[in-house]
Amino acid sequence: VTVSLLNFGLQGLEVTDNGSGIPSSDFPLLCKDNCTSKMSSFENITQVSTLGFRGQALGSLAKMASVQITTRHFSAEVGHTLQFDHQGEVLDKCSLSREVGTSVKVTNLFNWMPVRKENLTKRKTFYLKKIQKLIEAYCLVHTDKKIKLLHLLDKKKDVLIDSVPCKATKDKVSMLFGREFAKHLEEFNLTCGSTQVTGLFLRIDSQTNLAGQFQFLFVNSRYVSAPPNLKKAISAIVKEFTNKTPNYLIKIEGNSCDFNLTPDKMEVYLDREEEIVLKIKEQILKLCSQSEFNDTSQLKRKKSSVQETPKKAKLDTAPTKKFDIIKKTPRASNSCILESSDFKANPQSVLALESGVKIGPQPVLSLEGGVKIGPQPVYTPKATPQLSTSEVAKLTFQEPTTKQLKWDIKDALPQKPNTQPVPLNLPSGCSVSNESPDTDLAALASQFKKCYFSELKIIGQFNRGFILTLLPSTQDLFIIDQHAANEKYLFETLQKTTTIHKQNLLKPIKLNLDLPDQILVKKFMPAFEHNGFCLEDRTQGIWVTALPYSKNSVFKLDDLYEMINKAREIGWMQDLESLAKLIRPFKFRSLFASRACRKAVMIGDVLDFKTMTSIVRSLEGLEQPWNCPHGRPTLRFL
Repeated sequence: VTVSLLNFGLQGLEVTDNGSGIPSSDFPLLCKDNCTSKMSSFENITQVSTLGFRGQALGSLAKMASVQITTRHFSAEVGHTLQFDHQGEVLDKCSLSREVGTSVKVTNLFNWMPVRKENLTKRKTFYLKKIQKLIEAYCLVHTDKKIKLLHLLDKKKDVLIDSVPCKATKDKVSMLFGREFAKHLEEFNLTCGSTQVTGLFLRIDSQTNLAGQFQFLFVNSRYVSAPPNLKKAISAIVKEFTNKTPNYLIKIEGNSCDFNLTPDKMEVYLDREEEIVLKIKEQILKLCSQSEFNDTSQLKRKKSSVQETPKKAKLDTAPTKKFDIIKKTPRASNSCILESSDFKANPQSVLALESGVKIGPQPVLSLEGGVKIGPQPVYTPKATPQLSTSEVAKLTFQEPTTKQLKWDIKDALPQKPNTQPVPLNLPSGCSVSNESPDTDLAALASQFKKCYFSELKIIGQFNRGFILTLLPSTQDLFIIDQHAANEKYLFETLQKTTTIHKQNLLKPIKLNLDLPDQILVKKFMPAFEHNGFCLEDRTQGIWVTALPYSKNSVFKLDDLYEMINKAREIGWMQDLESLAKLIRPFKFRSLFASRACRKAVMIGDVLDFKTMTSIVRSLEGLEQPWNCPHGRPTLRFL
């Protein structure tokens, strides 16, 4: 089998094989919907041995592109070239000389679907990697086949995959992923009733790791998505031993399964799924337990029976002695215990809380009084707390993360009234994306709550562009971008209050949708109408009767197709307003952002105390007050 892509598939793609060919009796129904030669009765659904059986692939291709099929059946003397229209009808047929086999050529992909065409163009590299992983999967399961993947770009031909027949799966892995990776794979076999399970699992002591790229599940030689409970089970077991992502290949052979769940047949129903998953878990746990670790520092087991090798870390103090040992013991809370080798010899020299104390490159201890141990700037307290020998014998601290920037050791210190406010310790330059909340948003939201905006005390205006504020409860200083803050308030206000008008069409327009998209549009029709697109469900399909407009901005069918794509990814929600907002096209957001930017307070405007207070207080009621629609952060911690 040879798969050829021309310019990432934008200009065309072709799949060629040397199989038995297609008989001429199948030509009329070849690209028709729901037509298949793989099953003759309903009972055959549980005994499917071919990849295609629903009669949807060629029919869907014909609707989205121009399809040409060249084939010669083994019983025929000559081959034929067939050209199909978008309804699956044969437009042209001619005879030619060729070897036995079939070739399917697709051109003009998504040419009359502008939104999907634009998506394919922008994410062409992503889809190329997705195709490559799919071809790799079928190379691994069909070890007796020769499969090639070619990419033709600017008269240059790149061979992405060239897989020759092999006897064993491990040999094929060695060919595709390298010998060094393959030699660390462990094979396993197990039986669950009439179902046979075989697989390969990468040993956790291996230094080679593909970061989860080697995760394959095959059911009856079909590449499918692993069930969520199976993926979670394997990941949970491996995380007990190491931080690496698990790499595995599992093949399941049995008749108790059903692929007819989704159009792409990537999801599968297994009759005895829980039992199969349990046995695979036991096998993976056994393989992990048997592995011999070369690097004990990568272990992460949390059971008390596991003994880890103590690590040594240098601890420098100004005039005092040093810590020699940082001993890490397994705990459920992932905590560490500090012990001093000099404790018995000289208890008074174990810990001296003076400026300049440092411990390791990562952990940070924050004590009452302002003392910090770690890579952050050292702060010298006015009065050094005196700790007794028993109080400093053990100090518990946690590993630093982006979400938790303080380490509390109050349990190990004498209980005293807190005379100084605890600072927020936000990371400098913490900015958050409004579209995809990440760890910065989690760090900011966990430290600074939106209710704090009403507590901020206005100090004044800085450089005619920023508002200096103080949080009285913690004495922390914040700087607020006056333009970004006011723009974000106006942006969210416009989203809620702007009225979208509807312009009726003199002649309704029929949408070019396949059956799944028609069902989707019917389901989401109230959300589309909420955004100004009036649709009607008629016998011939879905028709557009009105388009939205706002002032001088008129929306088109491209925006409607974009909303349909978003609805396909989001899924159904009960809240109509939230659903309508999520599927809005990008043009809506650009319109509101542009209007809010022009109306907002500008950099350079001199503000009085009342205006500054209004801008700061308005951030409290916003959904995402952390940055403006164009990405500028509204708030920074000083």
